[in-house]
Amino acid sequence: MKKINRNLVEAGNARNEDYKQLLKKIIKDGLCPFCWENFEKYHPKPIFEKRKYWLVSENIYPYENSKNHFILVAKRHLIFPSELSKEEWQELLELIEFLKEKTNSNSGTLLMRFGETINTGASVEHLHAQFIVAKDKRYPIITRIG
Repeated sequence: MKKINRNLVEAGNARNEDYKQLLKKIIKDGLCPFCWENFEKYHPKPIFEKRKYWLVSENIYPYENSKNHFILVAKRHLIFPSELSKEEWQELLELIEFLKEKTNSNSGTLLMRFGETINTGASVEHLHAQFIVAKDKRYPIITRIG
């Protein structure tokens, strides 16, 4: 496995102690946890949709008040949405529709942070999106940003 030259993971942005410990292990290992070849090593939830450019799994630490919380992870190691090809964007849009149907939901939150984790509140710099459906639509999904 290819080692990374810098931290692509920010343990300080973990939402709980278990996640913080996992992120510290990832930092020690020096691997990107969302790169295709490493994903299943660090992510215990099954991958239930694999496409040419993206994979989809449940988030291991879902946000407060979420009924469904999925992550859509780019297969290539990217940091910025501007690095996505037209085909990658198209497949992402198809997966969003797939998740809307899977969750039988007409409303939700789509979240994609990019760039340095220290500035975004994200825990992993590898480009990924989060698709979240609230348990109770009267209350917002709680996200911690920055």
